[in-house]
Amino acid sequence: MNKFEIVTGNEKNKHAGVSIFKEEDGIYKIHLNILPNVTYFMQKNKSGSALTIFSRKVKTGTETKLLNPVGYGRILKDLKTHMQLHFEVLNTNLYMSLFPKA
Repeated sequence: MNKFEIVTGNEKNKHAGVSIFKEEDGIYKIHLNILPNVTYFMQKNKSGSALTIFSRKVKTGTETKLLNPVGYGRILKDLKTHMQLHFEVLNTNLYMSLFPKA
């Protein structure tokens, strides 16, 4: 399990939340400070390098499905330390560190 810091991305880089990645399921759990009781889930798309952020995770037996896409994550060529997270309904960008917290 790896923890990644999420920041606002402005010049002060204020802490905005945390993302937890479990390799066994390949899903990031995203917790934002502004919405403390809401968990988002992010998973790499089957094709390409982009990721999709979902608001719902459903388990049926051994299968896990992510539903309700609410945004995306992508690595920007000019940004070497963070990944851009865009939440469409909030119309905002946050930035997740590419390197886990020690």
